[in-house]
Amino acid sequence: MGKSDDARLLQLLEKFRAGTLSPEEKETVDIWFSSLPVTEQPWYRDREDEAVQLAALWRTIQGKTLPAQPRRRFIHKYWWAAAAMLTGVLLLAVVWNAPRKPQGVATLYSPKEKAVTAPARLRTVAASLGTVKKVVLPDSSIVVLNSGASLQYPEQFGEGERNVSLVKGEAFFQIAKDSRHPFVVRSAGLRTAVLGTSFEISIKQGGQVAVAVATGKVMVSRDNRTALGLLMPGKKLTYKHQNGQSSITDFDLRTVAQWRSKRIRLERASFAELADAVHTIYGIALKAGDSQVAEQAYTIALQYDTGMEDMMTVLAAIHNNDYTIRNKTVTFKTKAL
Repeated sequence: MGKSDDARLLQLLEKFRAGTLSPEEKETVDIWFSSLPVTEQPWYRDREDEAVQLAALWRTIQGKTLPAQPRRRFIHKYWWAAAAMLTGVLLLAVVWNAPRKPQGVATLYSPKEKAVTAPARLRTVAASLGTVKKVVLPDSSIVVLNSGASLQYPEQFGEGERNVSLVKGEAFFQIAKDSRHPFVVRSAGLRTAVLGTSFEISIKQGGQVAVAVATGKVMVSRDNRTALGLLMPGKKLTYKHQNGQSSITDFDLRTVAQWRSKRIRLERASFAELADAVHTIYGIALKAGDSQVAEQAYTIALQYDTGMEDMMTVLAAIHNNDYTIRNKTVTFKTKAL
């Protein structure tokens, strides 16, 4: 995150300390906290000790940030800047060491009311080629899987984060709001953390992952929790595994997860984009047999219920191409004159 983001977070942390955060600002801080790295060791022994530790931290903040008798006005201003910085550092210390349940862990209770943990059973669901599948998660969140996509999630969420994994393909998430339990999606090396929002994640061929936000706020980071960006509605983050680079761009909200209607609309799409859509629907590879085909653009609506060979005939006719089918590969070539 850049310097402007850091300054904004320090400002929010100071408002957090003062108890003056708006609901929207609190959601931003909660999402950011959920993206921070944690250690396995808790920073307190139990709830009573937690209160003691928090009180001690606050006394430390007051003792180290307020000078006894400031001699000049400008010194007082810099002390308040230091106070905001130290508050942020101490809050980070708390959050970094706060214990969280790992993925797939459910909390059970014995007759003596002692909490124990046990691995939760995982479910894997997939959408068949040419179909769209709706999945309702244990917290009532809804996930819509595009053709060929698969999702893994626990049968029961534990007391910590609500963790799921998008194994492959595209999915649209509508997350039930729960400020105490951030919802985390892992997808091809990325970690997407939210509280209650809707967004799309796409894992493309060639190692590219995209996250597009429809509503709410989404924090995207690498699996090692290195932050890549905090996304608002209408923002899309694209991450390329080949070089580790990411970019954030604007997109038309009307186009987010349009495939939910079993239809992909292409507007002057490149041949590579067409090939990606064809692979999504039919699970086949579409190849360009020459450089002229590779440079062609396509504007068309691909209907999921159209047969594969019928679709190839229509696509080839757009630019008067020939095509051949061999195993699961279709090759387009320019027609000989």
